[in-house]
Amino acid sequence: MIGIITFLTIITLTLLTTRIAAVALSLTGMSDVSAKFQARSALSGAGFTTSESEVIMKDPRRRKIIMKLMLIGHVGFVAIMATGVLSFMHIKNDKGWTSVIVFLAGLGFLLFLTLSKATDKYLRKIIQKFFKEHTNLIEHDYDNLLCLNGNFILAEIPVQKNDWLENKTLADAKLDEEGILVLGIRKTSGDYIGIPQGNTVFQAGDSITLYGHSEQIGEINKRAAGHKGETSHKDGIKTNEEMVANAPE
Repeated sequence: MIGIITFLTIITLTLLTTRIAAVALSLTGMSDVSAKFQARSALSGAGFTTSESEVIMKDPRRRKIIMKLMLIGHVGFVAIMATGVLSFMHIKNDKGWTSVIVFLAGLGFLLFLTLSKATDKYLRKIIQKFFKEHTNLIEHDYDNLLCLNGNFILAEIPVQKNDWLENKTLADAKLDEEGILVLGIRKTSGDYIGIPQGNTVFQAGDSITLYGHSEQIGEINKRAAGHKGETSHKDGIKTNEEMVANAPE
């Protein structure tokens, strides 16, 4: 029984590692579908043969994520094979159905969690919140999202619970006064709103595609709701006015 529990635990950790890496890659500008594919490819050792691999290799943080996944994948594969063999040997020697039932029930539960959209959505929120609070992954990696001139970038940032943008309309946010253009919004339902109107509401779980100065976008991504957020917004407006005033003619 211990062998089976160990086997299922390793599989669970492997799936969780893949999900964390996929979210990390998506926060550097990759689409969710591409991030999941590349994470699974790297962890399984299948390798990636798409043009996206070149994009990953050019980005130092994406490259670091992939390298760690490859290392974990090699170690995890050996562990899964070893514990799997021991588990099945135990089942054979035990001549009972208890271990078989536990094994099948565990695999079924893991399959359910893997396919569950609700679980995926909840887990993604937790992972995004961790990266946002404890890393600078989003703020700096978007510099490499597209080769844009100067310090202006195209970036996609998530709207988190208690963010300054949460429940604000595009008109109320007045991001254009900070020199930021909102190009699109990917809603939690998966729908994409291109060139949103002023009455469009930002909701927790949305992903917003922005164009503007990298420092301004990085600050907005960290901006929390409340008085401090409003103060930061006013400071952002002043900063943009100064940038426009000092811009070469």
